[in-house]
Amino acid sequence: MAVTLNLKTDTTTETTGERIEGAFFDAVTTNVVEEMELHITARSDSATHQLNANSDGMGINNVSTSDDKPARFEVLEKMVLSFDKAIEITKFDFRFFGTNDQFIIEYADTSLEITYDLLSHKSFGFLETNITI
Repeated sequence: MAVTLNLKTDTTTETTGERIEGAFFDAVTTNVVEEMELHITARSDSATHQLNANSDGMGINNVSTSDDKPARFEVLEKMVLSFDKAIEITKFDFRFFGTNDQFIIEYADTSLEITYDLLSHKSFGFLETNITI
């Protein structure tokens, strides 16, 4: 059964993003709203980086600086996700990419680097994948 894991907020429906919102380096574990049999564990990789779900998506709030875009991922900001069962990721939805931006997904012993040129509309778009974790 395929489900969409929603990491942003929604004013009418609870989302997984809302359940992991606010986590720092200490992990949060919860049910995945969109698939209640699945559990997700989420954290940042720093005591000053806070997961930030918002209506546009997911980002990191760096609480140690005032020069931060909390609704985005910026240089050296990392979110770590794990699941209690095997999952397959078939698509990512990216937004707000700049020409020099990159987003790296690390899994198992490999990584996938997403850049501006890989996205269908450059600054945003879907990226089809077949990542099994």
